[in-house]
Amino acid sequence: VEQAVASDPRNPEKLMLLAEVLRRTGQDDSDALRKALDVDPDRAEALILLVAPLLAQGKLSDALTTVEAAAEVAPQVRAYWQIAAEIAAKAGQSALAIAYAQRAL
Repeated sequence: VEQAVASDPRNPEKLMLLAEVLRRTGQDDSDALRKALDVDPDRAEALILLVAPLLAQGKLSDALTTVEAAAEVAPQVRAYWQIAAEIAAKAGQSALAIAYAQRAL
């Protein structure tokens, strides 16, 4: 996979595949995901995959911004709005959490 990416480093599909392989083998996939976003900033699945590591690092604000971006890119994916609502609630932003929860319905 790394050879395929090296041969075409601007291909977001190959970067996402590399990220998947890294994630499944227990390695950090954030660089591959960020490179995919550099090529295709509207790649919602790359954005959403970056949320969990941000939460694990306690970066609620960054996680919320990232999930909001994913939800704006793919507003039809109700799970993104639900995740945004949960993070907003954890961040103490009750009104925003309610608004996102309503969008998830």
